[in-house]
Order: sequence, then C-alpha cells, then structure tokens
Amino acid sequence: MNIAALRDENESLKALLAQTQAALSEQQGGGGGVG
Repeated sequence: MNIAALRDENESLKALLAQTQAALSEQQGGGGGVG
C-alpha cells in the first residue's frame, strides 16, 4: 500500500467516524457521547 492509498482510506474512515458519532449523538440527545 502506498501513501496515497493510505491517505484515501484515512479520509474514508474519518468520514465514517464522523457519521457514526453524529448518529450516536442523535440517539443520545446530543450529549457528546465520548467518555
């Protein structure tokens, strides 16, 4: 795997993480969720 591929995957994972956190926040009433 080269750097470009890793960066691309990293961006995809960050987007997925943001999406997941947003979904959790909605379920919990926007309480932050982490910790």
